[in-house]
Amino acid sequence: MKTLHGVLLAASAACLVAVSAQAATDKPLADRWIETGAHKDVTRYVAASALVRQDDYAVIWRMQNYSSNRMVNNKPVGSIKYQVEYNCASHQRRGLYYEMYSGPMATGSLIAVGYDSDHWRALPISPSNAYQQACGTAGAAPAVVASAP
Repeated sequence: MKTLHGVLLAASAACLVAVSAQAATDKPLADRWIETGAHKDVTRYVAASALVRQDDYAVIWRMQNYSSNRMVNNKPVGSIKYQVEYNCASHQRRGLYYEMYSGPMATGSLIAVGYDSDHWRALPISPSNAYQQACGTAGAAPAVVASAP
């Protein structure tokens, strides 16, 4: 018998494959990036309409956009798009997948890709807006700022 976590990861992986296959073509899976906050040279976004939620678990796409490129392996990175899984009941999170791009808002050259299924980590006392969106504790939804790839 599969655990709920296993079912959620399988569904998330299938969705990831479908989204990645469509991203190179006509992008019919329209999504919207919603700005959740900014600090110094980093602006953060979530793709709330791509949210997958089952019982106490939620998977959501997040993105960090940099106003000035960061260097990773001697290559400029302008944005990172990544998938995060939350355990809403225990207030924990872990990364699942990421893509680094040379341009803003997941544009430009793809610099790096990785399956980053790391360990569960406790969320800070004041959880992020992404956690609130994913786990359904957010208040009024922020304005949509751009189309998600």
